[in-house]
Amino acid sequence: MGCDIHGYWELYHPDLKRWVAFKQISNGRSYKWFGILSGVRQDGPRVFSMEATPNINMPAASRETIVRTGKKLDDENFSRVWVEYCKNWGRDLHSHTIVPYDEVLQANLLMWNENGNDDEEGGVMLSQDQAMMRYYEDVPDLDYVVENIMFDTQWNEEEQRSTEPLYLPMNLPLRDILKTDDLSDVVRMVVAYDN
Repeated sequence: MGCDIHGYWELYHPDLKRWVAFKQISNGRSYKWFGILSGVRQDGPRVFSMEATPNINMPAASRETIVRTGKKLDDENFSRVWVEYCKNWGRDLHSHTIVPYDEVLQANLLMWNENGNDDEEGGVMLSQDQAMMRYYEDVPDLDYVVENIMFDTQWNEEEQRSTEPLYLPMNLPLRDILKTDDLSDVVRMVVAYDN
């Protein structure tokens, strides 16, 4: 049985004072990548990450992991889109993980080094930074233009939540939205897996 990854890139919006999703993660299947990030289907994790589940009535083991970290996480610690996405999946989505920005870069570097990826594009050699930025996960940088933030999920005509997010147009680079040149504490990935 296969195992797939699900998740979003989130930013901590300085004006809204909360995490909001702005980009879906790459959803290709790579058990090596899953192992590096979360220890799913491989040894690991090999970068710093934290198992963290939104408050969605998940099995006790997931809640206990959060308690052991010393951090109380509730729905406000995640983008609304991620919380609703996890609720829609329920128990079939497992190994919920927060991966800090710098650790995603490190995971890309590990994958690049281990796989000996092609480091040429159009006959031009890429620097190691360029190669790892494009390798497994397309990592947004300061100049990445956020077209929309996924602010919340929409309601359908029967007054039930839809899985389609409500988009708030931005069309600004991360640098301008976050008002910083350091993404390490204000951008992260949230992921989970199904099998």
